[in-house]
Amino acid sequence: MELINSRPVISLVSFSLLRHDLQNPGRGFRPDTPEFEDLTPTARASLIDSLTYYIDSTQPLDLTEGYGLTVYNLMVAKGYEPEAVTNRSRIQRLGQSDYIQILVESENPRLSAFIANELADLFIKFYRFRQNQLLGVNIDFYLEQVRLREIQLDERSRRLQNFKVANSITNLYEQTKAIAVQVSDFEYLRQMETRTYRGAESLIDSLDVVLTDNSGRDFTEGRQAALNAQVAASRRQMSELNRRRVNAVIRGEMALADELEQQVAELRDLLHVSVSNMNTQAIADPRVAREQLITQRMLLALDREQARQALIYIDRELQRLANLTREFARLEAIQDTYVREIDLAERDYLSMLDRLNQFRLTQQQTINSGAQVEQIERAMPPRDPLPSKKILIILVAGAGSFGFALVSVFVIEYFDLTIKTARQLANALEKPVFGIIPGLEDDELDIPAMFAQSSSNLTIKATLSLVRHLRSNTLPYTEGRRLIISSTQPKTGKTFLSILLSYALAQTSRKVLLVDANMLSNKLTQTFQSEPALERYLRGEISLDEAVSPTTHENIFVLGCDISNLTINEIAPKAQVERAFEQLIEGYDSVIIDSTMLVKHNNTRELLPFADSIILAFAAGEVVNGLDRELVVELNEAPISFEGCILNKVELNQIEDVYGELNKKRSYPRRVFKQIIRGNIKGAFRFKRAADQID
Repeated sequence: MELINSRPVISLVSFSLLRHDLQNPGRGFRPDTPEFEDLTPTARASLIDSLTYYIDSTQPLDLTEGYGLTVYNLMVAKGYEPEAVTNRSRIQRLGQSDYIQILVESENPRLSAFIANELADLFIKFYRFRQNQLLGVNIDFYLEQVRLREIQLDERSRRLQNFKVANSITNLYEQTKAIAVQVSDFEYLRQMETRTYRGAESLIDSLDVVLTDNSGRDFTEGRQAALNAQVAASRRQMSELNRRRVNAVIRGEMALADELEQQVAELRDLLHVSVSNMNTQAIADPRVAREQLITQRMLLALDREQARQALIYIDRELQRLANLTREFARLEAIQDTYVREIDLAERDYLSMLDRLNQFRLTQQQTINSGAQVEQIERAMPPRDPLPSKKILIILVAGAGSFGFALVSVFVIEYFDLTIKTARQLANALEKPVFGIIPGLEDDELDIPAMFAQSSSNLTIKATLSLVRHLRSNTLPYTEGRRLIISSTQPKTGKTFLSILLSYALAQTSRKVLLVDANMLSNKLTQTFQSEPALERYLRGEISLDEAVSPTTHENIFVLGCDISNLTINEIAPKAQVERAFEQLIEGYDSVIIDSTMLVKHNNTRELLPFADSIILAFAAGEVVNGLDRELVVELNEAPISFEGCILNKVELNQIEDVYGELNKKRSYPRRVFKQIIRGNIKGAFRFKRAADQID
């Protein structure tokens, strides 16, 4: 799916579309543009050849050089660029099957059919080309690896062959085995010759004992001189024959060994005849018996010499065979190393050859699977155009937007925990809300002017009405009483509410005393520019009349304070402070005390025993948290009457629950929607006239 819709395949379709219009001037799918009309026949033919090359080779268009940009600009002029083809094509799978459907939407049915067919054909061509290209690269890699391993195997085999030739090795095992057999035969012969040698040596020693007598020595020496020369020659001849016989026995040439042994026996007999003849010539000698012993000793000496020569030869051959065995052992170790190397190279070669065969099998399977990708149904130009869906799309979009807006409003309202109305504040704290005050701009904060003259400003008019409502609700707690106005959060406007309530009470001819007990900021003192005399009054340094400062309003007086970190109980003793606060109510109808926040300073808590009531100020748009609720519980248990709250900075559209419908120009749908949001669906459809202002 992704490959069909990829840029390389879509680019091939763009090339085919452009080639079609170039091959059919004036009869293309779309009218020719000036760029096409300016092409010469030579340039047109060159472009057709280039596009054919791109299509056949599945090569992308190079946009970094001038020719590629020219081709791309021609496609853009006709609307055949890949982006346009992608936007007009929709490729999807038919259910869970292996079939893919190509849908093309355009102004020309022939163009739609051409794009669909070309997209299918060129995708199959591109897919098979890329598969064959990828498989060709991989199989070349495996062939090269097999060739390298074959060369390595041949090289190691040649090294082993050269080693065998250089060291005359045919079969080390059989050669070593033959040497072992020869060593065994030589050992056996050595034992036999040693036995012969020792037997002859023993007999000669015995005869030497008998022949120790020297009598008759001169008689026999003359005749033995010639015999000794003959015996010496016979010994040398017998030694050579005996050596050849031993070699023949070792080589397994038993016929030759028997022949050589026969020659040794004949030579021995001949030597024995010579000795006997000499004894026959000396028969008249009375010492013939002694001569026989001497003859016997000579024969034994001949046997001993023959055995000694055989032992020398056998020892030399055993030493040679031992050296040869050690050499064969060294050669065998080297040969085993070569064989192991050949074995490793052979296994590596066979493993790579197996991988090559497996890859060839996979390649064939892949080629077969690629051959199965085919177009089973050609696209045909439709007879009738598709109906326009613009109106349906607009209606669906409108309904979706309206539903999304409703859901968004519901989610925002549901998860918005900020306080916006008096009802929300009363439910959150479970305390009554005496009034709400709208949020005023800086140019609307002139309280004396607000009460002195009428204004057409809707906010000011609503504020005056709500302040009067607040005055009525708080009158039982201000008439002849000391009322503290505090807060649990910063920037609630409690000083502004204190001044506003004082003016509202003063408008009814009540004498009001404003006490600034907020020694952290003394905004009340600064607003009226009054004398900061609270501390001196509490310490008894001045009287109440001397401490109080008049204002521009004849019924409003201010007892200001200085900025300090002291609290009420730190200024003067508690009894003295209590008497001072009791005197405040004697000369005034209402005493309103502007104090600090409950969470930032302890001054308000120390003021509670010296006042009659307390009201908390809250600002709209803030969240009532757990600390606020804990402070409310604390005030309920304090030795003072916690009456309720005032909600300040309320948005103008949120005061209608208390103030009434504002005199705004609203359409009927807006009024209905507003009533729905406010939860009054029944009233929304019943209310069919313009809203009137409620005073």
